[in-house]
Amino acid sequence: MLAMFLAAAATAQSPAPHETDAAITIAQAMAPREQLRGLILATLSRATTAAMIEGKLGREATSKLFATETAGAVDRHGDEWADLLAAAYRDTLTPVELATAQAAFRSGDRTAMAPLMQRVGPVMQERATPLLNKAVTEVLAAAYEKMGKETAR
Repeated sequence: MLAMFLAAAATAQSPAPHETDAAITIAQAMAPREQLRGLILATLSRATTAAMIEGKLGREATSKLFATETAGAVDRHGDEWADLLAAAYRDTLTPVELATAQAAFRSGDRTAMAPLMQRVGPVMQERATPLLNKAVTEVLAAAYEKMGKETAR
């Protein structure tokens, strides 16, 4: 799942305006902010610090805290995530493939999108992993600080 949405390196090219629009349209169709939210939460679920916070606050309080802090991280980084996703599509796919992807999204044809997403995924992963790590670190730091305040009461 993560590899499908994230990245490897591709040669950047200067896109024509219609290519840029197609890449942005495709990226927006992928619900980038929701994608980022899901990846942050999935990463948190495997973090040692998250387990420690849950041990102190309990599962329910930790889930609420992570949801709140993740929403803030998505607000701060969602636009950059969407830009990275559009750039990954733009830099990986040809103009014809971008048009195919755009048509596939419009028609809901996930089968046509799958091979294109598999090519874009590694590119996005490489480019976006630092941003994902930054967002997760921010969420954990804020949650850890709030845990300290809660347990000090």
